[in-house]
Amino acid sequence: TLSLAFLVAVMVHLHARQPETSAMAGAVLTTALAGSTWTWGQLAGVTDPWAALLALVVLAVAVVPAHLLPDRTWSHPNLSIARAGLEVGAAMAALPVALAGVLGASDQLDLTWTAVYLTVTGVAVTSLSLLRPDRQWLLPLGGLLLAAASWVRLWEVGVREPEPYTLPSAAVLAVVGLVYLRRHPQRSTSTGLGPALGLALVPSLLWALTEDAGLRALLLGAACLGLIVAGTRLHWTAPMTWGAAVGAILVVRLAAPYVGDALPRWVLIGGAGTVLIVMGVTWERRLLEARQMLGYVRRLR
Repeated sequence: TLSLAFLVAVMVHLHARQPETSAMAGAVLTTALAGSTWTWGQLAGVTDPWAALLALVVLAVAVVPAHLLPDRTWSHPNLSIARAGLEVGAAMAALPVALAGVLGASDQLDLTWTAVYLTVTGVAVTSLSLLRPDRQWLLPLGGLLLAAASWVRLWEVGVREPEPYTLPSAAVLAVVGLVYLRRHPQRSTSTGLGPALGLALVPSLLWALTEDAGLRALLLGAACLGLIVAGTRLHWTAPMTWGAAVGAILVVRLAAPYVGDALPRWVLIGGAGTVLIVMGVTWERRLLEARQMLGYVRRLR
């Protein structure tokens, strides 16, 4: 029945005069294709995880190359809607197929199969976004699926530190941000590089705040210093602000135990009061310096 539905859906998808009808047939086509592949795998004695993998690969092979077919393959000119039907049907079929494969795997291999399914899906989505200019908006989704596959695999092998999860994705985001800034020179670096810097620094900072001073804190501090220097030299806002903010929090966290143990409470209170008095006496000078600093910040990109 599924095979017959697949064949009928192929004919309607290619020869329908209305793009909406073609799109609906495309969704039925990919759904029936996934169901047929799963069923034939079960009849052949293939285990659930392998049957799910086969179904996902078949879906990818059916959907991605469809965008390379000549326009005359379809009987109507509105191909974007027709191809969207294929993609929607593939997405609707991929989720239950992958879930069935994971549930059918043993407890020792469920994470492995999850990573495999995420990788196959991520490659398909990324390939689709690169082949079709009108599907470029799918590129972040493909990258997220591939990143999730690596995260699942890292968790499976026992990696608990944040850097192996965050730094590869942050590097990709940084490259994308640099390309974006190159194409749009008028845009702020906070827009182009802010997500990458946040992903690279914040998880490591949160981890460093909960542990004693060590290699992570040292490397994070060095990275913040490098970002401040680079941001100052290039007049880029994002590296300088992220480096200064994260570095300041890290310094306060590392210095707090030593300051608290070495100085009595009255010394800290008196020191804070002295600082406030000095700021009040030199208010006009501080205000001029603040205005100069504000002008410098405004000149940053």
